[in-house]
Amino acid sequence: MWLLLKQIRVWRFNCPNCRKSLRAVYFPGYLWVRVIVIYAGAFVLAWQRGWHDSFIVFVFGFYVLPMLIIWEFFIHPLVPVRRVEPAPRSMFFTTLDLSNR
Repeated sequence: MWLLLKQIRVWRFNCPNCRKSLRAVYFPGYLWVRVIVIYAGAFVLAWQRGWHDSFIVFVFGFYVLPMLIIWEFFIHPLVPVRRVEPAPRSMFFTTLDLSNR
C-alpha cells in the first residue's frame, strides 16, 4: 500500500496499515542541509531586525522556532523521499534492553 506525502514525517511515523514505526530516508546530508538553512535563515532574520551583540544569543533562539515551522510545513513537502524503511527500536538513545529479560 502507498503512503501519502502528508503521512510521511521527518523523524519517525506509524504506518497506517500495519502500525509499525517507519522512517523516511532522504538524500545523504538532508539533515545537515536542514540545519544550515534553518540557522542561516534565522541569522538573516535576526540581523535584519537589528540586535545588540550580547543579546543575539536570546534573540536568535526566538527566530529558530519559526524557521523550523516554516521548514516543516512549506519546504519539507517539496523534498523527495528516497525510500521508507522500518525505524530502529530506539532511534534516539540506547537502552539497556531490560524489558526482554
